[in-house]
Amino acid sequence: MALQVQGPAPRPTDPQGFPLFCSLGVEVEAQTNLFEIGLKKKFAVWVYATEFDPPVNALGPQRALIYRNSQQILQSLNAFGGALLYQGMNTFVKVDTNIQPNHTASVTLPQAADTGEPQKINFIFRHTIDMHGSLDQETIQYLNCAVKRAMGQLRFQVIGRHLFLTGMMTAQPVDPELGGTTTVGNYQLLPGYFTSIQQLEASLYLQVDCTHRIIHMNTLRDVLDERRRRFTGTEAAFVQRMNEEFQGRRIITIYESGPVGNRDRKLYAITELLFGEPGIHGTFTRRQQGQDVTVSYAQYFQNTYGINLAEGQALVKYERTRRMPDGTQQVINTIILPSQTVTLTGMDESIRSNFDLNNQIANRCRMLPGVRLNRCRGLARKLQAQTAVGGGPNRAAEVLETYGITIQTDGNLVKGRHLGAGDEAVSFRYYDRSPDKEMLQEKQHAEKRHQLGTPLPGPPRNANFNINSLIAPANLTRWIVVYGQNHEALKTRLVRDIRSRAEQYGMGYDDPLLIYPPVLNMGTLNDPRFERVYGLHMGDLRERIEQASDPIMVVFILPENKTQAKQVYEAMKQRLTCGNEAVLTQGVQAKTVSGNRWNSALPKLVAQIACKLGGAAWALNTKAAVKRSTMVIGVECKKARGKSVVVLSATVDDLFLEYYTSVRVREGEGEQVDNFPVFIEDAIAKFLENPRFRGQPPRRFIIYRGGLGEGQKRAALDFELPMIEEGFRQLTTDEWQPEWVYIIVNKNVNQRFAVRKPGGGPLENPPPLTVFDQGVTDSTQYVFYGCHQFVTQGTVTPTKYEVYGMSANWDADMRFGVNGLCRITMQLSTLYQNWSGPIRVPAPVKYAETCARKVTEALDNQVPSDQLATKLWFL
Repeated sequence: MALQVQGPAPRPTDPQGFPLFCSLGVEVEAQTNLFEIGLKKKFAVWVYATEFDPPVNALGPQRALIYRNSQQILQSLNAFGGALLYQGMNTFVKVDTNIQPNHTASVTLPQAADTGEPQKINFIFRHTIDMHGSLDQETIQYLNCAVKRAMGQLRFQVIGRHLFLTGMMTAQPVDPELGGTTTVGNYQLLPGYFTSIQQLEASLYLQVDCTHRIIHMNTLRDVLDERRRRFTGTEAAFVQRMNEEFQGRRIITIYESGPVGNRDRKLYAITELLFGEPGIHGTFTRRQQGQDVTVSYAQYFQNTYGINLAEGQALVKYERTRRMPDGTQQVINTIILPSQTVTLTGMDESIRSNFDLNNQIANRCRMLPGVRLNRCRGLARKLQAQTAVGGGPNRAAEVLETYGITIQTDGNLVKGRHLGAGDEAVSFRYYDRSPDKEMLQEKQHAEKRHQLGTPLPGPPRNANFNINSLIAPANLTRWIVVYGQNHEALKTRLVRDIRSRAEQYGMGYDDPLLIYPPVLNMGTLNDPRFERVYGLHMGDLRERIEQASDPIMVVFILPENKTQAKQVYEAMKQRLTCGNEAVLTQGVQAKTVSGNRWNSALPKLVAQIACKLGGAAWALNTKAAVKRSTMVIGVECKKARGKSVVVLSATVDDLFLEYYTSVRVREGEGEQVDNFPVFIEDAIAKFLENPRFRGQPPRRFIIYRGGLGEGQKRAALDFELPMIEEGFRQLTTDEWQPEWVYIIVNKNVNQRFAVRKPGGGPLENPPPLTVFDQGVTDSTQYVFYGCHQFVTQGTVTPTKYEVYGMSANWDADMRFGVNGLCRITMQLSTLYQNWSGPIRVPAPVKYAETCARKVTEALDNQVPSDQLATKLWFL
């Protein structure tokens, strides 16, 4: 039987059994967006499995039936004076502790107006939740349902995992303290909240975070009409292109629907766009007063919502599916909406490609830490306030009272450790001169330099860090420049400046070979003459015996047209990266070379080329921290177009600068990584090719698993951890017994931290390289948060690290410990060679993530050449 993973691994303890926390650097105190929940005494919660006869597939109608008939249901369950909460599948019944439940009950409701048939609901008792005993997942579900119901009394609507006041987009009165919409161009920014229940040991907290949703003001019909005017292909090609572009996009209705007093705009995801006849004159059957009535979409929207539908518009099909036990998806509900009645939501290419618009939206969505936490605290106060806005009782507070819940309105205070300050700061000083590499690799010298704290460049705070040298230069001796003849002047400038910077960096250099068609576009790339010239140049480069060990690099200047630039970029990447020979590529935008920022872009460009060729721009003194040979592995799985791309990227040197990366593309969109043992063997083989290790494999493995959401984590863990354990068991010998740890990396978290300077002033983001592992995690679990980056605009989003598995001999001598894991995690976040400064995750995770994205987007799910496995070709 497979190992069932229950939760994060136990936190290490000292000899007296007390949990160990990070103690490096300088202590900081932070406010959080956690608000403690209190439970009133003397009540219990019964849990009933709930069945509908005839079946009711959608959760909304199920919930409406339960709440609309709550008194009749409570009476049948012997729960007089109680209260109901419907979670979906289960019904929670809150009662006094001295009442005994009926174990089964059946309620028959009057004939429904739309079906004309009686509706029966069956309740089967499962168990009782002791709200004042040990807390479990069902307790949290009960509290989540209660809070969501209270939020409904404030007129919030659930959209995805967030709650929004959609009434802000109409003339409905809305509490001004909860925010308001902002219009930017043809877009509306709708403020909202995320709420969840968090359990920390014996305490419960309401986590509140702020968010925004972008609502497009043009209807989807307007967008499709504009696309059609600009499209030059056939109608069949247009239909295919639009479905490829919009499938999965979220839409929101322009009208409100639902019961009287609780009408709101609904959110759906596009399954398919339907073009052509019969269009709005298509019909569907609905039940009215016990009769089957056939009505067209045009008639229905005119009679129900007063919307006069235009002819010739596309329809939107939304299918709600349910995952079956065999893993397939079964359609349980289909909704058809005219494109005139919905608008798009969220970011899309029209926003991303417009720098000014993108910047305006980002500036309005960002909130400084103090503003964000005040908004979160404001919602907690609204839920508890006794008087509603405008007078009268607050129905939200009454709902919480009904379900026995109170919420504290002061955020939780926690303590963290700033690793970038105090004695620990020396661990994050940059080394960027080639003589430093040898010094860092010598253990004694590295530790001495580390202890002395010799002044060296401190870690850059952002990407504007211009390096003047490379710690590991590479040779640019075999390369080709591809450009259109219209860019002759740009080519001259590009080659001249790359040579100057490469020589300054100490890189070996030879002039490039040139390929220059009249223009660089898909036509010239598919021209046999281009292939012939390219083949001749490749033969010339291969014959340079004295530089045979240097990889071949192709640099190409992209055309100005964005569509053509994307096509050329992807075509060059696919043709050269996926071939049988190792060819590295570097695209350069023409406007970058000709623009005013070329002088600042040039050092980064040449450093990036050097890193792709096998060099490195900078290093940290990691050897003094890890103290034994270590391999760090980053794991990422990305789904695209019916396939899964699995990438594992492992360090194969002692400074974590050199990598071996494996890419696997498989059918289906599963999340599990099934090639761990083979990859680890291959990575160890590459590791042993490094003469510095003298034939000794790594003694420690740190595996960072990225790309998993909360809903995917359980299945992936149950599959991957036993495989990793078995893989290492098979590799272990009497002479070599490696230790390993497996860590889940989660960037999609809603936890927030804000600190106040010692002298007072507004709340600010925590300083970069800060760790929080007390007060926001269970002290018995090996979990911590890392605030890696320096953020001046908006609120920093921390990264959550959860240790889910480790070998029995992990850190047996306790020399590495909690401090060691926190330190190396933070150090690795500053070693990503494509960004000068800390990033949100350790470099191996970012490399795996970047590689997976390049494979799905630029390579169209093709596997790169095996010869590029030891090169960072994807930067």
